[in-house]
Amino acid sequence: MALWPFSRAQAAPARREQREPLIELSNPDAITRPEQIARILEQLYEQRCLLGVSVDGTEDYYSSAVIEVVRNQGYLVIDELTPRAVNRFIQPQRRLSVRARMNNVTIRFETEVSAVGEEAGLPYYQLRFPAVLDYIQRREHYRAGVPMEKQIPVQLAMPSGTLYAAELRDISMGGLSARLRGATPAEFATGSDIQHLVITLPSGARIHGSGVICYADVVQASRVARCGVRFRHVDRSDQHALEQFIAQLDREMKRKRLA
Repeated sequence: MALWPFSRAQAAPARREQREPLIELSNPDAITRPEQIARILEQLYEQRCLLGVSVDGTEDYYSSAVIEVVRNQGYLVIDELTPRAVNRFIQPQRRLSVRARMNNVTIRFETEVSAVGEEAGLPYYQLRFPAVLDYIQRREHYRAGVPMEKQIPVQLAMPSGTLYAAELRDISMGGLSARLRGATPAEFATGSDIQHLVITLPSGARIHGSGVICYADVVQASRVARCGVRFRHVDRSDQHALEQFIAQLDREMKRKRLA
């Protein structure tokens, strides 16, 4: 196999101190904005996620990992594939399908090998950034919708100390989505911590917890900003109230359907 050596060390840019937010993610399942794709690829590297790689669309998957992301040149580098026998077939212009799991999300994309390198007798591969990246969130809990007339307030406190007001749109034992008041998704980054969140129920009871931003987007027709949050923690004393509230929303929805 002819190898195209390239220097990962020379191409690597300086590490960014701040993370760019992922904005206007109107369809969380199909990401096309280059900055969003780049950030997710960087997270695969930072979290050392295991990759499954298939060659030319075959059903066989081989293991690898991201070892570098070069955002300003639009490529990533992955380690050799294992089992190793398949590496002799990997050459520039070969199409690869890549999948991974990160934070309960399935990530899939297709790309092309742009160069092959070798270090200490082991190959590594330069891949072009994909044009489309599938970002598929698996819902593990029943999610109840919240009628517009309920106007249930949510407060989101970020680690910086900034407090954002939002309105609940749907909720489950695993997380929620909310309409943001006076804030834009540019102020949120996927994977960012919510240090403290408070949901004020119609009864006046409050549910306290913390979470992680899953996505932020803008509804193009109305320009309404929204965000999705995965609960990291819900206070034990509030978990029963959360279960009861979700069950109540479910009952109300069923009554409306019957009516």
